[in-house]
Amino acid sequence: MKRIWIFLMAMLCIVSFTGCDKTEEPSGPVTVIDYEFDRTYIINNDGYCVLKGLKPVSAADIENKVKGYGWKVIGMYKVQDNGRLLQTDYRKTVYVGGYMDYWFESDGHLIGFHHGNTDGKFYNKTEWFYDAMSGFIMRGSASQSMQSRYMQVLSLVTLQGKKSNKFYMYTMQKLGDATDENGNLKPFYGMVVYQRMTDNELAETKKTYDYDANIDFTNAVPNDCKFRVSASYNNPDDFEENTNGSVIVAFGNVKFSLTDHLGTSMLPNPALEYFDSIVWRANDRIVPDRYVIHRNNQSNAQTVLTWTTRFFYTNPNLTTYFEGYKKGRIVYTYTMHHDIYFDKFLCFDWGKFSMSKPREFTATCLLDKSRSFTVYEPRTYNNDMNKVYAELRYNSEEKGKGNDIAILEKEISELTELMINHYGKGTEVGKQAEHYRTLFKALPKKAHIITYWATADTRIALVFNRDDADSKNDYYYVHAEPVLQ
Repeated sequence: MKRIWIFLMAMLCIVSFTGCDKTEEPSGPVTVIDYEFDRTYIINNDGYCVLKGLKPVSAADIENKVKGYGWKVIGMYKVQDNGRLLQTDYRKTVYVGGYMDYWFESDGHLIGFHHGNTDGKFYNKTEWFYDAMSGFIMRGSASQSMQSRYMQVLSLVTLQGKKSNKFYMYTMQKLGDATDENGNLKPFYGMVVYQRMTDNELAETKKTYDYDANIDFTNAVPNDCKFRVSASYNNPDDFEENTNGSVIVAFGNVKFSLTDHLGTSMLPNPALEYFDSIVWRANDRIVPDRYVIHRNNQSNAQTVLTWTTRFFYTNPNLTTYFEGYKKGRIVYTYTMHHDIYFDKFLCFDWGKFSMSKPREFTATCLLDKSRSFTVYEPRTYNNDMNKVYAELRYNSEEKGKGNDIAILEKEISELTELMINHYGKGTEVGKQAEHYRTLFKALPKKAHIITYWATADTRIALVFNRDDADSKNDYYYVHAEPVLQ
């Protein structure tokens, strides 16, 4: 009944519309009527995403309702592989930033107010015009790609409120680029919903965004502010000599240090005063996150001179960037190239470990906050020195809340993907499970082998631990033993 009532009220309140519409939720997220997600968007022959067959919004509507006004983003919905919109706001799935509010100036200039997760509020000034034949608002210069420039206007909606009217604009446009399974960049698209700013909102936005992104500071960075980064290792066995972070073993604990421009010390460092922030990121989809090393802000100041992290996946060509921001723009970058390789199971040398006090610890990656693992260092089974083993578990959310099956599927997926990255495709044991059990000495009776891998010195199994008394205790893990015991 609630949705029917919303739908009826929307129909009564709409003054003008083209194509689809949206109801208003003044103090919260945008509520999209169900049929918005019944539409299918396609990649056209020119290689960008559109709603095919849509009658373009008239030039008069753009002139009267869009031109001269500011527009703020209130919703972003990514187009999935099947052409349907994902119902979760895209901004909730990524770090806050990477999109723009707009001011469509009457003289044809377009001011973009950038939302980012770095300090500083900057705007970008380009050109815009409306193509009434295609129904596209075109942004930027003709030298840019069509994918970057176009904004298909799906609809303009006016909703009457108690105090004032609310104006909305629905658009289809490129949201960004993602790396596919082959390492190639692939654009992705989404519906971006804008609400027209009031005159006061636009005035306040222009006041807040006081930095022109077209100003180039890159060549103005003083030499003594051009920081460097060095790398060392908590465990000397985890690295190769004199590589300074270029050769890193997977699951090895790596310590990075922010140094001065000579690479000799961390303090005093003029860069800490010069840059608004320094952010660390990588060029790989497996490590998609960013880590703020330095933020020079009175209300939110922080500086990390040294930090440690681990890398889970091998990658011979991983590049990471340490980007220095000034007034919201990158003005200096220090680049490091890494060869993340795999050597021994979780870096364990079966012949060198003391079994007296085996540790267990959580392994995390600062550039991959979506996953973590618990590592169980080599230990004996039932105090039998001839039965040595180690384990790796994926850290799942708490079971017993109605999503246990999904959690188990996530565990097996994450662990399988990781082992394949390290060892290649394993052997699915199937009906030969009992045979493969005989290869292990420290495997509990309730452990069921799913997949098997072997190296010259290690036998490895993806295992399902089943608790017949309480399914909440079921979990997948990786079990490893030395070949010679």
